[in-house]
Amino acid sequence: MNKPAAIFVGACLALSARADLADPRTGAPDGGPVAILFLTDGAPVDPKYEAELKELGYRTVNAALANRLSMEYLKQFGVVVLSRLPFAGQQYTVGGEKLVHTATNLAMIARYIADGGGVIFEPAMSEYGEAYAEIYNSFLKPYSVRYIPQQLRHDSETKGAYAAGLILQGHEITAGLAAILYPINVLRWDHAYSTTPFVTEDKAWIILAAGKPGSGTHQALDNSRVGDQLTAHNSLFAMRQAGRGLIAVSAIHSYYTLTHAWSEQPNIGENDTGVIAGIVLHGEKDGRPSDFSKLFD
Repeated sequence: MNKPAAIFVGACLALSARADLADPRTGAPDGGPVAILFLTDGAPVDPKYEAELKELGYRTVNAALANRLSMEYLKQFGVVVLSRLPFAGQQYTVGGEKLVHTATNLAMIARYIADGGGVIFEPAMSEYGEAYAEIYNSFLKPYSVRYIPQQLRHDSETKGAYAAGLILQGHEITAGLAAILYPINVLRWDHAYSTTPFVTEDKAWIILAAGKPGSGTHQALDNSRVGDQLTAHNSLFAMRQAGRGLIAVSAIHSYYTLTHAWSEQPNIGENDTGVIAGIVLHGEKDGRPSDFSKLFD
C-alpha cells in the first residue's frame, strides 16, 4: 500500500522511547496497534486525517484537557499529540471552571515524557496570541524551548497563503526529503498566526524543518498585513530527548495538521486560514510539493 503518512504517524515511531514500535498495527507492547492520544480542548480531529491514521493501522483516541487524567491512562499511548491549550487567564472567563484540571494534567504529561513517553506539541493561537504563548512557554520551559507569538514569512514569498521552507539534512529521518510548505496568513489582528516559530535554547534540540534563509518573524498590523521583519527565527519542527522520552514541537497551527487538515473553506470562524486542503501535509494539487507528512515515515 502507498501509505499516505502524516507527520504524526511517523513521529509516533520516531518519538517513542520503545524501539519495537516498527509497525503501527502490531507495535504496542501487547502486540496490538500503536495508540495515539489527541489531547486538546475537545475539538475533533479532521475526519479525513484520522482516517489516514487508521488506514495505517493506528488506534486513535480523542480526549479533552478538561478531564482529569491519570498516569495509567496516559501510558496506554505510544504518543500524545498536545494542542489547543487555554490562554492565560481563560480560567477566569465564562466556562473557565472547566479548566480546573489543566495544571495537574500538564504536570502529569511532563512525568509521562520523563518516564519514556512521546509528546508532539502544536500551537493554536487563534486569538490573543501573547496570552496563548504565555501558557505554552510555561509548559515548555523545562525543555528549553519557547514560542514567539509572531508570523513566519519570507519577504520574497508573500503571495498566496503558503511559502516554501526547507527540510534540513544531516539526520537519518530527513534523508531523501527536501520540500515543505508552511502557511503565512495572519489569522487575526490580535497576534493570531498560522505559523509561529520557536526558539530552542539547548543543544539537545534537533531542528528538522525551517524557513528558507532570509525568512523570519513579523508582527500583525491588522487582519492581513504584517510589519517589517523583527527576528530571524524560522524553525518549523524540532525534537529532543527529555528524560527517557522525547518531545517534538511544531510551529504550524493545528488547524493545518490536526483539526481542519483537509478544510476547503478560506476561513475558520474569524480566522483567515486560506484553503487548507492537506497542502501542508502533502503539497498543492498540481503545484508545489510538501514532505511535511513524510518527515518521519
